[in-house]
Amino acid sequence: LARSGACDGLGSHRAQLFNGVEFAMTRAAETIKDRRSGQGSLFALMDDAPSQELKVELPDCPPWHESYLLSCEKELLGTYLSGHPLSQHSKVLDKFALHTIRGLAELEDKTATRIGGIASLITRRMTKNEQPMPWAIVLLEDLETTMEVLVFSDTYAEYAHVLETDAPILICGDVNKRDDTPKLVAKEIYPLEDAPSVFCKRISLHLPAVSLTEEKLTRIKNI
Repeated sequence: LARSGACDGLGSHRAQLFNGVEFAMTRAAETIKDRRSGQGSLFALMDDAPSQELKVELPDCPPWHESYLLSCEKELLGTYLSGHPLSQHSKVLDKFALHTIRGLAELEDKTATRIGGIASLITRRMTKNEQPMPWAIVLLEDLETTMEVLVFSDTYAEYAHVLETDAPILICGDVNKRDDTPKLVAKEIYPLEDAPSVFCKRISLHLPAVSLTEEKLTRIKNI
């Protein structure tokens, strides 16, 4: 419950609640044991006794990173509730993804494109050749919907190390419209964070001339 966010309304962050569970259960067990052995407070013997609140000091620990919070939600609930892991990559997606998953419906069969998303499910299989080769079906999820990406053996052999569950990736491939639902046949797969270094050909810097010095220009050139 703590990991899924169901206890967020209790006023403490999820890491504190989760790490305090074992101590809280131990305290509760001790309290129950005391009551059963007749060691409860005198107030408990009175009909109009005020309720005795069991106070537990939660551990002082840093909050979990947003990516871990979201992964817990997906693991336990099957969906993201408090956000989406792609949101932090929105600028990279806007710059380097050529289409969204929904946008594939408007493309012709075999059109080359580039789409980013989360590899929410990876199903690995083997070909039925005399010498079986591994390949995979990746369920790619963006901010709107999901689609299947076919990663055949040649591409799989080169990019298998990139395919990890819940990893943000950028896939270059061809649209496949043989079925009712468009798919993508992958040709290249990159970690989304590597997209700028792979696809960026030029960086333009716009600098106010009034504040420039030869030293600053030299530093920029070196960088």
